[in-house]
Formats: sequence, structure tokens, C-alpha cells
Amino acid sequence: MVSDSRKTVLIGDANHERATALKEILENEFLAEVRCVESYSQVYGEVNSVLNSDLEWNLVLLDKELRHTKTGGQEVFPRPFYTLKDIDPSLNLVCIGGQANRPETNDRNLRLQYICVPSLLSTPEERQVVVNQLEVFLPRAGLPQIELENDPVLYEQVRALSKTRDSAEGKRILGFLIRRLNLPGCNKVIIAKLGQGLSGASVFRFRLDPDDPRIGERVLKLSPASDRWKFDFEIDGHKLARKHLGNSYKLHIAELKEVEPARPTP
Repeated sequence: MVSDSRKTVLIGDANHERATALKEILENEFLAEVRCVESYSQVYGEVNSVLNSDLEWNLVLLDKELRHTKTGGQEVFPRPFYTLKDIDPSLNLVCIGGQANRPETNDRNLRLQYICVPSLLSTPEERQVVVNQLEVFLPRAGLPQIELENDPVLYEQVRALSKTRDSAEGKRILGFLIRRLNLPGCNKVIIAKLGQGLSGASVFRFRLDPDDPRIGERVLKLSPASDRWKFDFEIDGHKLARKHLGNSYKLHIAELKEVEPARPTP
């Protein structure tokens, strides 16, 4: 389902590894809402479903060799591009493939947009090349400015986020993680100290600057993926407590977000 509050991208690609890599990049670097399908008929249905509505696909990435159905024959390139453009002439349609050069067509009237995406992005440099190509079609989400309260313990907590104990890199990692929360108006964030959790997680208090009038502060707990079970147990406890305790506080909702696979890039 397409949302009208975030950038929306539709990926039509039966190559699962490539589609997964694109989805990760679009969600983490562009804060896009992404839907992946594996056949041209599914792409057609998704594009057709938002016609005559206020919703839209901001970008459609279509594999040059996509099959008509998951088990059916391959579409004849570039016919799918004509068909989709007939449905919606304003559609931002981009061909994806593993070749470095753009596929040739016999029709000069078809302005084929193309990006090269390998099946496996094995290095940060390869990932960055794909990010740079996507920036032509979507604005990339910027990192919020991070400001630390004056506390030596807090500085050490932030430095500990970096493998090299670099405070600038630690602040950048915090900015990247907070950006993934997709908070409206999140351009500047004030970070405050909070003691280490009993689970061994790193815990930070943060608030937007200017403050969000609905919620004064938020709490960010960071832990390796191997300790997820501790977070699951804690969140279950929060949910149980909300049923039995009075709700005198404004808002207290624990939410688990998996962010470890994401990698900040320049």
C-alpha cells in the first residue's frame, strides 16, 4: 500500500538479493517506503491501483528481464515500459540491470532511464555507487545535527559507539539511527546522558530542537542483534504494564526497530 506521507518506491525485480539490497538502501538512505514485487503483472497492478487517487509512486524500478508472471515467460523489452507509461505518462520509471551500459532500444522516442545495480553489493564502495545513481531520481535524507549536553560521561558513551572511539563518528552514528526513526521536523537533536541499561545496552535521552510539543523527550536504547531477546522481553513488559497502570504520562510506547544492517555513508 502506498503512503502519502513518505517517498514511495516500487521495485519489480525477481532477483531477490538485488531487490533486498535496493530496499535497504532506499529505506535507510532515502527514508522511502518500498514495495518489492517479482513479476511485471504485479508491477502493472500496483501502478494501476493508485490511479484516480491522491497517492502515487515516486519511483518505479523495473528489471529489464522481468517475467510477466513469477513462472511465466519473459516480457519483450522494452514493451513493459511503453505499457506503464501509457497508464501514467508522469511515472518516474527507471530500468535496472547488472550491465554497466544502458540497454539499447530501436525507439528514439523512448527516453530510457537506467541504473546499474549488481546482484551482490559486496563493498561499501559498490553500495555508494548505487546511492549516487538513485540520488538522480530521489532526494536523499540528510542527517540531523547532533548536539551533546556538556557531560564527560555522555561524551564517553558517544565515543564508545565508534570502533576507533572517534567522537565525530559516534555523533554521526547517532544521527543516522535517529534519522531512521523518521521523526517529522528532525533537523537538530539534543542528546542527554542516561545510565547504561541493566541489559548492557547503551541508552540515550534525546529531544528535538525546537522541542516537539507532543513529547518532550525520547529514549534510544542500542544493543547488538544477538541481545534482541532482552528487548523483546522488556517490550512485552511495557505492554503488560500499560494494561494495568494508570496512563498519567503523556505517551510511553516502546517500539523495536532493527537498524544494525544499515551502514551510514557520506
